[in-house]
Amino acid sequence: MRAPPADDLMPSSNQPPGIKHDAGKPTYALALTMFRHALAAVDRVARHGAEKYGSDNFATVPDGEARYSEALLRHFIESRIGNTDPVTGLDHDAQAAWNALARLELRLRREAAIHAAASQITNLKETDQ
Repeated sequence: MRAPPADDLMPSSNQPPGIKHDAGKPTYALALTMFRHALAAVDRVARHGAEKYGSDNFATVPDGEARYSEALLRHFIESRIGNTDPVTGLDHDAQAAWNALARLELRLRREAAIHAAASQITNLKETDQ
């Protein structure tokens, strides 16, 4: 098969070939590469919790941010005594990290919901005028 003529390779927008506007966008692969061992340990904690409680149950725990903060502190303190949780067999630091992520996720979801509600109110006010 023959290659198309060079004129056919030029995008219609007059942008140079191969351009990608991704500056400033998240680079998830960076965190996955930097923390691959830690994230594998956190994944073991997540799978243990999903098997025990359900995969998204953490998001429905009443007063979750406060309770995950307490669990984070418990596991952090316990990690100074020994690395492995005798009940689960999981690493205390990985459990502390999971609790920090759960807490962060809940806070970000709450803030996103507040922002969305505020935007809806603003839009309603603008349409009423």
